[in-house]
Amino acid sequence: MLEHYSELRKHLDNSPWERKHTLMILSVASSFFLWGVILAIAPLVTTWYFIPPSADEYILIASPVGLLLGNYIMGLLSDRFGRKPAYVLTLVPTAVGLLLITLSFSWLPIAIGIFLSEFGIGGDETVSLSLMGEMLPLRHRGRAIVSISNIANISITLISLLFLLQPRVSSSVFVEKEIFGAMVAVSLAIAIGSRFYLPESERWAYLNRNGEGERPMNWLTFAALSLFAITIIVGFPLTALVIGPFQFPQYTDTFEFLVTLAESVTGVVFGLLLAERISRKSGSLIAYTGGFVSILLIVLFLRSLTLALFLVILVVNGVFGEIGWAEREMLEPESFFTPRRGRAIGYVRMVGYAVYVVTIPLLARAGEFEYFVFTCAIFLLGFIGALLYFLGGRETRGISLE
Repeated sequence: MLEHYSELRKHLDNSPWERKHTLMILSVASSFFLWGVILAIAPLVTTWYFIPPSADEYILIASPVGLLLGNYIMGLLSDRFGRKPAYVLTLVPTAVGLLLITLSFSWLPIAIGIFLSEFGIGGDETVSLSLMGEMLPLRHRGRAIVSISNIANISITLISLLFLLQPRVSSSVFVEKEIFGAMVAVSLAIAIGSRFYLPESERWAYLNRNGEGERPMNWLTFAALSLFAITIIVGFPLTALVIGPFQFPQYTDTFEFLVTLAESVTGVVFGLLLAERISRKSGSLIAYTGGFVSILLIVLFLRSLTLALFLVILVVNGVFGEIGWAEREMLEPESFFTPRRGRAIGYVRMVGYAVYVVTIPLLARAGEFEYFVFTCAIFLLGFIGALLYFLGGRETRGISLE
């Protein structure tokens, strides 16, 4: 078996670009675009005229709860039944949830829609990363994972720009819903069309058919990735998404647009030029050190910062945060054995989303200083994780899976 699998692995790692790769990229790109739109919509809908302030907390918490369960359940299903069946199945809750958000004018069905769509997209995250790691030729793997996952940032930037340009009057909600509906309809059409023609992961199919073998998990890498997940999954919303509703309601769309624009540009540059030139260890250490130091500066000088300088530091934090996101996106599929990859990625992300679920009610009524001290502690965890991984983790850049 191992001899035959080594031949399959060599074939997949060195294969030319084929139709299946294009289908996979189309499907994953549409998934990440939808993920960005849904991730952004939760804080943005709190500005809609019919959403009472008392509902903000429930709308914001619906997102991480859905993502947590989606990552966990779909990760398990993708390991048990295959990447493709799980990938097709995630479209159902996603589509139902998006329909509820688009058609509803009451906060409760919108919160339910956010939960359902995030459940589907949470499953998409796990399966998408597994597929990219298992199907992409080795020379394209890191670059493609970063570039495609960065589409989530681009879609957040676009949807927040839409809200930023719309006047805060009741009629603007109809325009925003129409554009939101059009964006998700096109993305869903691409996702549906590409997924039904997408082949099953050959790595998963072979190892599932012939037995998975024994490969112990590297617990140091798992611990480091879990700390990365907490920092990115919690730290990104705290500096870009929920920072508006919680601390600066009048600047919700402005903060979201500026930070995600910085992350989008960084993702393009890092993905195309640097992802395969910097070791995963060095890239992670640079990213999480920069993220921690930038938030520490806000804590130390919060009382004397002008709004403009505050935004500059947030943007700088967004640049480091995007590099941290990119390193984590590459490391998750590269660090686990194929038959357990889906659930392992799901477990890592569950840690981050569980902390996020607790964070929402904890910070909903926090003062400005307490908010940023907590955010700084979150970024400190990422820095500790980067040190752990740098000192004892396994380098995966340019290394074949398994």
